[in-house]
Amino acid sequence: MLRLYTGFASIKNRWINHLVRRRDMELIPPEKITDYYLLMIFQRLFRVSSINNLFDILVSVDMMRHKKAKAIIVWSGMAERTLIKAKRNGIFTVLARASSHLTLQNELLTRGYGNVGIEYRIDQRITNNEPREYELTDKLYVCSSFAKKSFIERGYDEKKIFVSYVGLHSNFKRDVNKKKSFYGKLRIVFLGKMTIKKGINFLFEALLSLAIPESDYEMCFIGGGEKWLIDKMYSYKKHNWSYLGQVQQNHLPSLLSEFHLGVFSSIEDGFAQVVPQQMACGVPVIVTENTGSSDLVDDKVSGFVVPAFDARPIKEKIEFLYHNRSRLEQMAFAAETAAQNFPDRDEIAYRFIEMFKAEGAL
Repeated sequence: MLRLYTGFASIKNRWINHLVRRRDMELIPPEKITDYYLLMIFQRLFRVSSINNLFDILVSVDMMRHKKAKAIIVWSGMAERTLIKAKRNGIFTVLARASSHLTLQNELLTRGYGNVGIEYRIDQRITNNEPREYELTDKLYVCSSFAKKSFIERGYDEKKIFVSYVGLHSNFKRDVNKKKSFYGKLRIVFLGKMTIKKGINFLFEALLSLAIPESDYEMCFIGGGEKWLIDKMYSYKKHNWSYLGQVQQNHLPSLLSEFHLGVFSSIEDGFAQVVPQQMACGVPVIVTENTGSSDLVDDKVSGFVVPAFDARPIKEKIEFLYHNRSRLEQMAFAAETAAQNFPDRDEIAYRFIEMFKAEGAL
């Protein structure tokens, strides 16, 4: 018996799909999905933690209708009641945490927003509640060694932590019809939300200090984000910068295949799926050590891993590859080759099944 609880599933709510840009790519039968789409509507009216609590209540109540459940995977910050009820009924529990330990995440984001003179608002309800979930669950699921380390450093038993990357969708492959030369204009891409968390201000700083003629490179930003940062991008914008906004997932592979180099300057990310997506399309990526997907980047081979909170190494690596095009071409080949060995979604599912079996939950 399998069931997915979610706030919104596009496959079940086609009548409001035109209002939502997201399109779910998972092939889950609609009858296996319970969604609370009204929460999506109310989300603009209430604090996130209030929505999380309501979702937790609804799931914890409905879950008990399915008496045959042996295991559940729940999302951190919205599962305390569900975990308690599951434990009472002998159900094996896995808590998924997309980022590093909440306290480290708060520390890094406080520093990041502080760098631009903004106070980062920590939601104390989430900060107080979520660590209780860490203690309640049987297993903590994180997506990278960066996230795992953040829990171990705070006293959690390594045996309690299950690490598995996010599966790469099979759609992400280099478009062989897109021919590109590595010896012309350097084409750079940023893929992700334009937020302080993604370190976009450090990327701006790096770009503005590049010792490269503007006619010799192009910079493209892809993704939504915080309006004030998008406005700042436009205030910095040069003739060789472009902003495409959000792009549908099924259009990304062909688009990414046109670029030579990606930059992902995040100050905190549990994984960042956009990095393997770019690598699969033959784009080596400059990532920070605070980006969990740096696990997949072989430093100096399929990309570069640089310190977070620092624009200088980003600038230096871009300039190095600008002047060393044969090295850039080698990195692109290495990135695409490495991506062929990344786990796909079926393999990730299999890893979970094996973990459940090992724990006696299947």
